[in-house]
Amino acid sequence: MFNSIRKSIASFIAPKAQPVVKPSVVPQVIPEGVSGRSFRQTASIAQPRDSKPMNGKFRVCDLELLSSQYLKDALAGLGAWSSLAVMFAAYEKQSNSRKADKDWSSYEVAKDAFHQWNSATSEDKQMSEEAVIITLDKIAAVPVQKGNEQTDAIIARVLNKDVETVRQDRIKKANAKTQARKEMLAHLVADVWNFSQEGEEASISGAKAAAKGIQTLEFIATYWQGRPEAIAAELLLIESDMKTIEALAQREEDHVRDGIAEVGQGNTNDKYSHDPLKTKGININQSAIDDYQADRFAN
Repeated sequence: MFNSIRKSIASFIAPKAQPVVKPSVVPQVIPEGVSGRSFRQTASIAQPRDSKPMNGKFRVCDLELLSSQYLKDALAGLGAWSSLAVMFAAYEKQSNSRKADKDWSSYEVAKDAFHQWNSATSEDKQMSEEAVIITLDKIAAVPVQKGNEQTDAIIARVLNKDVETVRQDRIKKANAKTQARKEMLAHLVADVWNFSQEGEEASISGAKAAAKGIQTLEFIATYWQGRPEAIAAELLLIESDMKTIEALAQREEDHVRDGIAEVGQGNTNDKYSHDPLKTKGININQSAIDDYQADRFAN
């Protein structure tokens, strides 16, 4: 069965079958779960430095276009975590605002986005109430900014303090801000489960989705244990999904550039008109997909 999967997916990826190789862009391996790496740093590893940056968005509904359940869960988890971070930032901003009429719309949008991504994750991998508390607690923590001998010496000279006092003051400020942010958690943890699911469809940037795909490829190739053919089959699935992510981002970029508001609906008489890949304007080798799906669900 695995041989059939590999052959059919390989024909989907390219006209000629290609061996399984590591991606040409080799990012640092980021451990599973919440990382301290900023989103900008994470997105920057999605493509080589001399390539064109990836624009466009990856939406919740686009998950159904992917074949690897492992990658689907990784992307949905990233979307859920990102939404919680945006939700926390919006809540903090409005809580500290002096305006009498505060605008909570961005907070509500982020909260709704979290539930969209979380519900799109496999049931056994969805964030529970406890997981949300742990995640928000990590988001609330303010990292201590690191200086060096030169910068700290300059600051100490201007403030007429010794270097060690400057460093201790920096730690105290970070701890005080962390404490203030964590005092918001009680309300956030209670309110996060009050949602309407009537907002716009949630999305993350295409660059973030691509970066997560590369990270997932590296993680599986490095840490997965088991039969090599099973690992190779999963890698091939994700590599084909990476091409879909790229096509989705390019599609949206082209539509924005051309001023097109919506994707064409396609010919309803087409035997593949129900195929989301077809309706989203992605050119694929349909026969290869049919063969792959037949092999995949044969057993």
